[in-house]
Amino acid sequence: MYKQLLILTVLLFGNYFVWSQENCNCDVLQKQRFDEIVRSNDSLNIYQTATSLRKSGQKNCQVTAYSLEIEYLLARRKLPEALEIIKTQENFIKQLPCKEQLLLQTYLNYSNYSKVAQEYENLSKYAFLSLETAELQNKPQETLKAIRFIVHLFTRQNQYEKNWDYIKKAEKIILGLDEDYTTASNYNWLAFEYETKYTLARRISLMDTAMIYATKAMRVALALEDYSEVTRSYRVYEANSYHRGDIKRPSYILILPFTIPGK
Repeated sequence: MYKQLLILTVLLFGNYFVWSQENCNCDVLQKQRFDEIVRSNDSLNIYQTATSLRKSGQKNCQVTAYSLEIEYLLARRKLPEALEIIKTQENFIKQLPCKEQLLLQTYLNYSNYSKVAQEYENLSKYAFLSLETAELQNKPQETLKAIRFIVHLFTRQNQYEKNWDYIKKAEKIILGLDEDYTTASNYNWLAFEYETKYTLARRISLMDTAMIYATKAMRVALALEDYSEVTRSYRVYEANSYHRGDIKRPSYILILPFTIPGK
């Protein structure tokens, strides 16, 4: 009898552990939809979605609701309000079984806040903490976000020599990801970083790579009708024309020789 009770107890706690691990993310709102709502910058849509998440009964979705509001406030540079919600989110998460996994959201939110507020000491603190946490949790998209904060930090501090290792780390991750709605943004970011590196090193091969990545981004963005990323790709083409002394030559002609290896 004792043995049977022991087995039952182990099974119950085992199932609870599995449940808590598998439900650390909000399954009411997928990440792609979250990003689409943030990019829409529609206050009514954000308010209605956040309200719906809170009514879902899932505490993990409450965490997502906080992040949605934080993104909206930071986009409008309402810094005191954003910081207050970040602190509220952090305290709320610390009460949850999944706090170790969910705190990554707060670290990234602190990083974003520090970037917008130009508080570079705090940006350094939270960007590197975000990177460490994301890598431990094996979350490539969150790892990329953290790296982009770090690259922004070093760029703003004119410490370009520290950037390249992190850019190459991000490049390796991006090249290994399946194509999805983030592909155009990721490849455009790489293109801009390679163009920046060209302005420092003056190696034309860097612009060749920038064009390869911008062309990849353009193809995916056009397929998804993501015209904000299409515009960003064209900016790389224009930079390429300028650096090559072909500013009177149409940008679309300049991209024709470039191919995309393996993608």
